[in-house]
Amino acid sequence: MDERKYIEMETVKRHIRRLIQDPWNHQAAPASWADAYEDLIDILESEPAADVRPVKRGKWKKHYGDHEAFGERPFCLYCSVCNAITVLPFNFCPNCGADMRPVTDDGQ
Repeated sequence: MDERKYIEMETVKRHIRRLIQDPWNHQAAPASWADAYEDLIDILESEPAADVRPVKRGKWKKHYGDHEAFGERPFCLYCSVCNAITVLPFNFCPNCGADMRPVTDDGQ
């Protein structure tokens, strides 16, 4: 079972800051680092998951041959993820939403 849960980074920072003793706050700091970590884990586990979805990546592949919808074009393109056919190379597949842009060195 996939145990991944995505939460907002600002939420994590806010909870960490809350665990650090604030001179204006009358709450006592956790007795030890272990207690602080346990408190943070409990807080983060109770946070609702962020609304995210995995990124699908694909490539436009050339398809040679006849296709009645495209007339006399020498080829059309199809999505490597869902096999949807198009004649224009969009940045995203209009059928499945796969990101068709080339991946750069930084993984973006």
